[in-house]
Amino acid sequence: MKKMEITFLGTGTSTGIPMIGCHCPTCTSTNKKNNRLRTSIFINYKNHYHFVIDTGPDLRTQLLRENINKCDFAIITHDHSDHLHGIDDLRPFTFFPKRHSLPVFCHQTHHRKIENKFDYIFKRDQVFNAKNPYLGGGLPLLNLHLVEEISNFFPEILIEPMMLPHGSGQTMGLLLDNRVAYLIDCHEVPSSHLKRLKEQQLECLIIDCLQLEAHPSHLTVDKCFDYIEEISPKQAFLIHMNHDLEHEALQDMATNRFSIPVTVAYDQLKIKV
Repeated sequence: MKKMEITFLGTGTSTGIPMIGCHCPTCTSTNKKNNRLRTSIFINYKNHYHFVIDTGPDLRTQLLRENINKCDFAIITHDHSDHLHGIDDLRPFTFFPKRHSLPVFCHQTHHRKIENKFDYIFKRDQVFNAKNPYLGGGLPLLNLHLVEEISNFFPEILIEPMMLPHGSGQTMGLLLDNRVAYLIDCHEVPSSHLKRLKEQQLECLIIDCLQLEAHPSHLTVDKCFDYIEEISPKQAFLIHMNHDLEHEALQDMATNRFSIPVTVAYDQLKIKV
């Protein structure tokens, strides 16, 4: 039984594709699958809960494009701007059907940084008071929680965090329902996580795949492909590509390498798992 519909809101790296000022073949391509907004996904869970993973600077455009009118919560994988700085665009979801708050979940590693970057949201009682009243429009009624607290709000949803090295920091990978893994923004997948994911016999793996050449904070094509082989999911999707990787060329590489379906994800792609 299919429990989740996943919409790829964006599949590009921090600059997006096309990149400003670049005239390379990928950035000037007429293939719409090479147009990549910053990486984010939206999940419809059993047609009951709806949530977004990461709120990059393209979020408003992505939500309007997909006609998304409901969001119950958000998960932030890490505090980098291309995964976080559109968080204010969650605000309209708190307006209807009546004014209410919306929970946002993150790992302890990123909690304080997110609070401090958006203190007007997450420290609003400290920032605004009788001496410093808020005189603008409605403040975003978003409340920050640790990812372990998701089950307190949404007991039907099983989400297991997996911390991954991302340059000098960390990002939070996710195992959803013990069937779907989301491994974003990492340059390595620790052996303990590999073992766990392989044991789960995943229905679907969504994995970082930045570029061909070595990178200090992201997976290369070769490393990404090696991890797919080791984890051995039933299907895999590549995300977070930069302009080094043209869609059709990367798809040919994946098709020639694997006997399982490995798909280069693109903006607006919808899958059911």
